[in-house]
Amino acid sequence: MFKLFIDTSSDYLSLVLTSREEVLSSLRLLAGRRISEELLGQIEGLAAACGADISRIDEFYAITGPGSFTGVRIGVAMAMGLAAGASRPCYGITSLDAAALASGLDVCKTASRLKGDIFAVREYDFGRSEFSGYLCREIKEPESEGYINVNGGNGSSVQLERAVSGGRYMEFRGECAPLYLRKSEAELNLDKRRFDNRS
Repeated sequence: MFKLFIDTSSDYLSLVLTSREEVLSSLRLLAGRRISEELLGQIEGLAAACGADISRIDEFYAITGPGSFTGVRIGVAMAMGLAAGASRPCYGITSLDAAALASGLDVCKTASRLKGDIFAVREYDFGRSEFSGYLCREIKEPESEGYINVNGGNGSSVQLERAVSGGRYMEFRGECAPLYLRKSEAELNLDKRRFDNRS
C-alpha cells in the first residue's frame, strides 16, 4: 500500500512516499514561493523513482498547519485533488503533531507562531497516550521555554520522514482541512469594521 505525505506548511516542500510503513523515497526542497509550481512535478518524480505513479497511491496525507497560510492551502488542495481524482482517501496531520512525532521524545511540547508572540501549542506524553488540545498561548521565546518550534523560520520545518516512520502518525490523522486556531487578518478586519459600524 503506497502512501504519499505532503508538507508545504513552511518554505520547504517535503514529500515522503511509504509502503507498509517503510519509507521508500523522500525529498525536502527549499521552494519558498515556488511551492505551487514545484509540487506536482516533484510528486510525479518521487513516485516514478519508486517505480510507481500517482494512480497507484492508496492514501494521501497533507500537513494541515499551523504554518504558512498559503502553503498549507496549496498542500491540502493538492492532496485532496489527487485523492479525489484517484478515488482514494485523504487525511491530514497537523504540523504540531508531526513535529512531536519526529522528535522521538516521550514527553514534549510543540509551538508554531500564529502572529507576534501568539503561538499554537500542544503537549504530548506518548508513554501515557495523553495529549493536550490545540491551544493559543503567548510565548516570548519558545525554545527557552522548552517548546519544539515548528515552522518558526531559520530553516525550521517538520522533519516529515521522521514523523511518518513507524506508523504512529495514524493516531493523529484527521480531516484533510487547514487547521485555523485564529481568525485570518481579513476576518479580524471585517469584525472590526462591523463592530465600528454598530457603534
